[in-house]
Amino acid sequence: MTNGSVDDLLRLLADAVKLLEGSGEEHWAASLRHDLDRLTRGDGYAVDHLLNGYGGMGSINDVVISPHNGHGASEDDGEVATARLRTLLSTIYDNAKDLR
Repeated sequence: MTNGSVDDLLRLLADAVKLLEGSGEEHWAASLRHDLDRLTRGDGYAVDHLLNGYGGMGSINDVVISPHNGHGASEDDGEVATARLRTLLSTIYDNAKDLR
């Protein structure tokens, strides 16, 4: 793994955790924080765990930030946050695949 790529992934994960925590999405915030902590310690297997969160029913790809889902955001703010999350998750996925 190259340090620049790992550093980029760490930054992206931190951004996603902050967004999820700020929206009240505790489950996926905790999962990404766990991967972030493991990667910070140099545990390369965290990349596999991270990638396993993508795809299938109930995956991180299914998260929609909305007051209807119990999140602390208005409908409009939830749409903006969900769009930002989608961008972050896509970039995280691409970086993690490259590191794998």
